[in-house]
Amino acid sequence: MSKLHSLWQRYLADGVKEDTPPDEKNKIYITRGSALFLVLLGPIFLGVNVAQGYSQLALVNLTSTLLGLICLILVRRKIVQGAAVLLVVGGGLLFFFSGLIFHNGMEYTLLLGMLGAVFMFKSLPARLLLAIVNGAGFLLVKILHFEPHASERFPLPRYALNLLIFLLCYFLILEIFRSVNRNYQRAIEQKNSDLAQSRRRLDEEHAELIARTSELQVANQTKERLFSIVAHDLRGPIGSLKSSLELLSSNDLTTSEFRDMMADLKTGVDGAYECLDTLLLWAAKQLREIKPIFTDVSLESAARDCVALLADIATQKNISIHNTIPVEAHVWADETQVSSIFRNLVSNALKFTPSGGSVTVSADKNEDCWRVTISDTGVGMTPEQVRHLLESNNVNSTVGTENERGFGLGLQICQEFIKNNGGALSFESQEGQGSSFHFMLPSSLNG
Repeated sequence: MSKLHSLWQRYLADGVKEDTPPDEKNKIYITRGSALFLVLLGPIFLGVNVAQGYSQLALVNLTSTLLGLICLILVRRKIVQGAAVLLVVGGGLLFFFSGLIFHNGMEYTLLLGMLGAVFMFKSLPARLLLAIVNGAGFLLVKILHFEPHASERFPLPRYALNLLIFLLCYFLILEIFRSVNRNYQRAIEQKNSDLAQSRRRLDEEHAELIARTSELQVANQTKERLFSIVAHDLRGPIGSLKSSLELLSSNDLTTSEFRDMMADLKTGVDGAYECLDTLLLWAAKQLREIKPIFTDVSLESAARDCVALLADIATQKNISIHNTIPVEAHVWADETQVSSIFRNLVSNALKFTPSGGSVTVSADKNEDCWRVTISDTGVGMTPEQVRHLLESNNVNSTVGTENERGFGLGLQICQEFIKNNGGALSFESQEGQGSSFHFMLPSSLNG
């Protein structure tokens, strides 16, 4: 029985979408169900009436079957309103004449027509009109079939009045049921809407939680890898400095010997300082504590300060640095972050450029932006290195041409700072041919 009920429900709801309005659903369900009954029962009564010799009544059964088929086809083709009107009006006329001519009680089917009219049509005038037509047909058949001898016990006017009152009450009760059903459906729709909104919020929160969990996992992996690099790369130069100072303080190392070691110690300490500075910037970026303060920034001045800061490293490696940025190059950006971008990119260029090479810092105007280029004659990169270079979780301890150490965080920080200042970073590199890094920043009114 449950399978039969399930099949019936699937048949009624075939092609009905979840967002279909309740009134439209009722219209489809009632029209499709009623039409199916006509199609199924019509042939049965047709056969019975033919066997019993009621050829005219059999014609009515054939007509009702065709009416049901037409209604089903109209519903299938999404002409639901036309099918509903045809079913109520056509079926009402057919069963009115059947009950009137053959006295077979089919006039009671007009009461079902009133029920269908109430629940299938949203417009109150349409419901009233169809209810009046079906009710009038039922009343007319009952009055015309009134037996004359019955008037002796119960007069015809009173009989007609009782039927009229019954039809009015019947219609009002149907309207009440319709109103109750409509309110119930609205309450269910509201609950479903609330549940859908709650589910969407839960899905959004779940997606956000997954994203944060993923970010946290990446951050933890980066942190763990970073600390392992810190332990390895910073211990060496600081340990050497500590040992040298202990030897010097214990008079096991002469001043001249310490002076001879100073160049190597300074290189190690400079590398450690650069790594610590990069690490602090990375940590602040992870905590989202660095916010740009926009002002007019001279690119030529920022590049000049950077070249002066890294001059000792360039001299030790016998690398020439050329700053060809024009004086009129000004951008609207955060001055501290621009300085950090220059320092990281030029420092990387020096790190991977062998002795005797050169690093060039230049800039050219590109519409309302300045395009800065830091190019070197260094070792360049392989395609695999290029592919992994800008990965957000790529943290590696890289070694320069003279064993300079780094965390691989500088380029990530540059990329973040350039993005924060409304720019973009790009680069090209070829193994053995050097690399060129470009970043664009919006020009200021002075540039």
